[in-house]
Amino acid sequence: MSLIASKTCIITNPSARGNRARFFLEQRQEWGQMGVIMETSGPGDAEKLASEAIQSGFTTVIAAGGDGTVYEVLNGLLSTNVDCDKYRLGVLPLGTVNVFAKELGFSMNIARCQEVLYKGVSRNIDLPIVRFKKDSLEKRRYFVQLAGAGLDAFAIQEVNSKMKKQFGPIAYVAAGLKVLGKTLPQIQCHTAEGMQVEGKLVLLGNGAFYGGRFRVFPDANLDDGLIHAIVFQDVKWFQLPWRGIGLFLNKLHTQSGVTYLKSTSLELKSEELAFFELEGEVVGQLPANFQMSSKKLQVIVPD
Repeated sequence: MSLIASKTCIITNPSARGNRARFFLEQRQEWGQMGVIMETSGPGDAEKLASEAIQSGFTTVIAAGGDGTVYEVLNGLLSTNVDCDKYRLGVLPLGTVNVFAKELGFSMNIARCQEVLYKGVSRNIDLPIVRFKKDSLEKRRYFVQLAGAGLDAFAIQEVNSKMKKQFGPIAYVAAGLKVLGKTLPQIQCHTAEGMQVEGKLVLLGNGAFYGGRFRVFPDANLDDGLIHAIVFQDVKWFQLPWRGIGLFLNKLHTQSGVTYLKSTSLELKSEELAFFELEGEVVGQLPANFQMSSKKLQVIVPD
């Protein structure tokens, strides 16, 4: 079903970096013919705008930005009482890494993305939900691509918006190296099937990709009904070359000291202070329950 301009809104992060973001701004008038453009002005705005858009009758919401923008828009959509089958999510990759867009098969060429979005071919994907406590209150958040706890969450905390704009993905690599010098908390991972594994780094995936085009979860599919997890027993400097080779060869999950899990539900705990992230955004502290929800989300994909 092709886009209907009067029923489509495009939520964009004007601070998104790079040539794609600049191209989008230059073509703003043309994009405005595809739908109503709404700009965010700070953290949390995309979520609020997405919620308001759905409640105002829009049936297609396009997240124009990075994975953080997608994350906010997603949770804005799902914060409403409108059934998931009444709307679709579109993605225009303008961010730093754009993992979800790559998972869906989008080109990083904006003109090609525009063609895909205009055609409006869609598919249903799984929606994992995370339940945790914040300030003694029960919270829940959704994600579509990836999550993590331990080293990667601590590294993300080291990266600010200025670093992302200036250095792109390299900012995360540098932050990860910095965090390696610190004492990391031990994380316990419990699956619904009774498996228990401990480690310093836990990566969770709804899809196969993590950190770009690296297939960290090679068996994962966005509609397989499972959350995939990789647990690293330890993370040390001397392991980096070997881990790097495994990452580039898509064999990370087969290496020693690494456990690959699949489940409909995982509980992450730690006796120490440990954070978790969703789509590259630090969201809260452990413990947290990651579970596959019964909801399905319609997303626009290349045909």
